[in-house]
Amino acid sequence: MHRHEKKIDNFEYIDFFFKVEYWEGEPKNNEPDKADHIKWFDLNSLPTNIIPHIKASIMCYKNKLIFSEFS
Repeated sequence: MHRHEKKIDNFEYIDFFFKVEYWEGEPKNNEPDKADHIKWFDLNSLPTNIIPHIKASIMCYKNKLIFSEFS
């Protein structure tokens, strides 16, 4: 995803997302100052407060889009 954050810091980002088919163990929150916790969710039952560009990337995955732009 090519992302331009004009509202926050006027920076451009390139985000990469990967599909994980197998996971062993529990995810760990390595940035507790940015997130309260880490939790697995079903793609069809996501929380309402998901970060907008992450939500857009999940929609792209569901629609089989391999590249997108977000601003």
